[in-house]
Parts: sequence; C-alpha cells; structure tokens
Amino acid sequence: MCFDPAGLYPERVGAYRAVGVWDHACAVVLGAPIACWNVATGGDWTPDGGLPMGIDYVDVCVGGEDGGCVLDIDGRASCWGPYLTDAPDAAFSQLSCGNTHACGITDAGAMACWGECAHGQCDVPP
Repeated sequence: MCFDPAGLYPERVGAYRAVGVWDHACAVVLGAPIACWNVATGGDWTPDGGLPMGIDYVDVCVGGEDGGCVLDIDGRASCWGPYLTDAPDAAFSQLSCGNTHACGITDAGAMACWGECAHGQCDVPP
C-alpha cells in the first residue's frame, strides 16, 4: 500500500496499487490518473460517474457491479458504481470493497460502511 500520510516510507511514494475482481480491475500510481479495464469492453474503462481529475489517488478497491472506491492523498474516498456513490465525509486510512458495499477505517480508528446494505453488510459492530 502506498498511502503514507506521515511520510514514513518515502521510497513507496509512486508505488503501484492494483486490484481486481472477476470482470474488472483498476490501478493507481501517484501523479497519474486512475486506470481501469474491463472484460466486457475489451480494454480501457472509465468508472461510472467519473472521478475528479488532477488528484493523486493513493489506494483503490473494486467490488462487484462495476463499483469501487479510491482514496486521495488526504484520505478522502471517492466512489463509483450503482451502489457506492455516497462515501462518508471522513479521512480514511484503509478501504475494502464488497459486491455492493464498501467499508473503511478512518484516521481516528473508527469503521464506517456504505452502499447497498440490505443484508447487514453495513452494520458495524460496537
């Protein structure tokens, strides 16, 4: 992982982070736009809804339903897909995506989940 807000690992800045699921994958590298590709399109693919450009994304997760989230250098999540559009306004240190939901650990150590949560996926235990 290349998210390093404290600057403890300068040799990792610019490192790639790539993730994928059964039909699509995305990758980030500091200083470059997010890159995604999809079996259905046979190549490059742009996340639904687009993402702000000109921002350094430092981490990415993808889930089913062509959804996923990225973290910017400040730990803010931006998400795309039919279920992941409303990421909480918080600074995150980690993200994980499921089929129709995402969860993150905030810089304060709290856990938050969002998305389609009909089966209790977003019910964070106390």
